[in-house]
Amino acid sequence: MKKSHNIASSKGKNLKGYFPGPVFWDVDPSVLDVEKDKIFIIERVLSRNMGDPQYFELLERLYPISDIVRCAKKSEQICGNSSIRAVAKRYGIRPDHMKNYNPSFG
Repeated sequence: MKKSHNIASSKGKNLKGYFPGPVFWDVDPSVLDVEKDKIFIIERVLSRNMGDPQYFELLERLYPISDIVRCAKKSEQICGNSSIRAVAKRYGIRPDHMKNYNPSFG
């Protein structure tokens, strides 16, 4: 996992078409501000990653891994043990340290 974020060059970045698939199906990504909407963007991408490393890589180009980890641990939006495990594995977090992990479901 390389440290490739570049927040300085991402200011004013138009996120329309930046992330694949239905990450922002209900929001116009062109109106999101990379700084002001940071928590929303991180949570949205982490909750809809489907275990695809491309989502993580694109997110890491926008934000430091420390910000992503901090948001992942606090997020109520990341649901489902498979999504939680994918995020946890990528960022070295114990799944049970994330809000919606349910050990009863394996």
